[in-house]
Amino acid sequence: MAYSILHPGGAKVIEAYENALALANGKLDLCRQSLRDFGNMSAVSVLFVLAEHLKCFPLNSGKYGLISALGPGFCAENLLVRF
Repeated sequence: MAYSILHPGGAKVIEAYENALALANGKLDLCRQSLRDFGNMSAVSVLFVLAEHLKCFPLNSGKYGLISALGPGFCAENLLVRF
């Protein structure tokens, strides 16, 4: 996957994503920035990361990515996207 747009639920959540997906250093900088700027806003947090991603990277790359959100209790939503 070329990019990962992930729920910034907390430092441990971000670290778990990095370990589980074997992501390189820096791949979740936008996720960390969103957590720092806005905190954990439940599942909607991932939309803030998506908005920042769309500002920084072109839409017409045709590359695959993962969008993943976590909600209250244990609720997980995952999307494989290409744009």
